[in-house]
Amino acid sequence: MFILSLPSLRQAPPKDKLKDQALSLRVKFNTAQVGGLDTTYYAVWQIGTPPEVSPHQTKIMSLAPDTFHEFLIPPNLYDSKGDLTILFRNLNDVALLFPLEDGLEVLYPQGSFGANFVRGLGIILCWMALLAAVGLAAASFLSFPVAAFCSLALLVISFSSGTLANAVQEGTIMNYNQETGKKGYSPVDDVVMPVFRGMLDVINLVQGFSPIDSLSTGRSITWAQLGQAVAQIVLLLGGIFAAFGIFVFTRRELATAQGNQ
Repeated sequence: MFILSLPSLRQAPPKDKLKDQALSLRVKFNTAQVGGLDTTYYAVWQIGTPPEVSPHQTKIMSLAPDTFHEFLIPPNLYDSKGDLTILFRNLNDVALLFPLEDGLEVLYPQGSFGANFVRGLGIILCWMALLAAVGLAAASFLSFPVAAFCSLALLVISFSSGTLANAVQEGTIMNYNQETGKKGYSPVDDVVMPVFRGMLDVINLVQGFSPIDSLSTGRSITWAQLGQAVAQIVLLLGGIFAAFGIFVFTRRELATAQGNQ
C-alpha cells in the first residue's frame, strides 16, 4: 500500500470552489509480471484521512494494467489545507507500479466542453498562422516550388521531434545499446547535437500545446494557455519569420530590365 498526498487543490482551483462537488480519479498502473496484460488485478482505494475527513473506501475493484480507469469519489474528502490523501491497497501478490507522469490524476469539473473546444480551435489557428508566416517568408526570396518545398521540409522536421529528442537524449546519432548503456561516437555529433537541441527548443515552443490530446482526454484548455500559445507561436515565432520575410522582400530586386543582344 502507499499514501499519496496531492497538494494541487490548494491553488488552482481553490478548494472552496470544489465544495460539494464530486471529483474523479484517473489511474493507470504497470506490472512486472510476464504476460500480465491479459490479467486483472484486485485493489481497494481509500480517500481521505481521519479524523479531519471521514474516509471513503471503495469496493474491491478488478483493474487491468496499462489502461486508464476513471471512477467517481464523493465530495469534500480533502482536508483544510487542500490535500487529498489517497491510500491504495494492493490485494495481489504482484507489485504494481504507478508511473509518475500519468499514473494518478485527480479530475474536477471546470467549464463546458463548448468553451474548451473553442480554445482548442484557437491554438490550432495559431499553428496555421505560423505555417502561413513560414510560407510567406520563404516566398519572399524563393520561387513558389522551392518555397513550398522548404515549408514542407520544416513541417516534416517538426513532426520528427521524437527522433530528434531520442538522439539528444542518447547524445549521438550513432548506434546506442540500451542494455549496456554504451553509445557510439562520431565527430559529427559535436556539430549536430547542439543544432538538434536548438531545433527541439524551437519545436517545443509550438508543440508544448496539444489541444487534441486535451480534448480527447477531458482536460481543460485554459485562457492562459491560449494566451501563451498566441504569444509564443504567433507573436514570437510568427513575428520572427514575418520580420525576416519583410527584411528580405524590401531589399529584393523584383524585376530587372533585360537588354536586347
